[in-house]
Amino acid sequence: MLNILICEDEKKFLEELTGLVGESLGGQVRTVACNSMAEFKKATEKNVRDFDMALMDICLGESDGIELAAQLKEKNPQLKIIFISGHVDNYLEGLFLKVKPYGVLRKPLNREICMQMLEKAAEEKEAEADLCPEKTLALRVIGGEIRKIPLDQVELFESSRRIVTVYFAGKEERCYEKLDHLERQLPDQFLRCHKSFLVNMDRIRNFEKHQIELESGRMVDVSRSRLKEAREKYFQYVGAKL
Repeated sequence: MLNILICEDEKKFLEELTGLVGESLGGQVRTVACNSMAEFKKATEKNVRDFDMALMDICLGESDGIELAAQLKEKNPQLKIIFISGHVDNYLEGLFLKVKPYGVLRKPLNREICMQMLEKAAEEKEAEADLCPEKTLALRVIGGEIRKIPLDQVELFESSRRIVTVYFAGKEERCYEKLDHLERQLPDQFLRCHKSFLVNMDRIRNFEKHQIELESGRMVDVSRSRLKEAREKYFQYVGAKL
């Protein structure tokens, strides 16, 4: 499923655009619509990397949509950004110098061109995922279905009473699995900080004395027996990325 951020300060046009996204991509998409700077901040303050695509008005109220898009791109380099404006020509230099967007759409929208661009971007995101199978984890969730979980979106694996809950992209999936078995399948970015928790180190906001704060605000305990090793592994991982 694709996660798409839509930012547009004209409410009627925002509704039209959101409907067009749903019409183009159907049930394979989750949209988050923003009509103001306050809504934009709320939508992006925690999990920017969960979004696959962003449709951005160049002027979001009095805010600079190009600058906002550049901030998103810095936090999520794989984000596909499509700008929308009735005055695109006035902003072309800034668009491509600061952001290098996936595409640009003019108002009033040409529905056919818009739908083609959305479908093409969605196909490319799916192809990128297929080319990087190690970035997904196939789990048989409770109910029997096989789900591919995008590992870069996973925040936490939590084990309780023989059930593992995966928290990712604002969603949860549950499966019957042992955390030890999952740990052996995961890349080095995942840290076992407790017998019941595996955390994605890319999603850590703060490593406190005996707790880890994740980007979502969730607090995870670090067991005494794992504290020294967990801290060393985390700071070594962070240092290697600098």
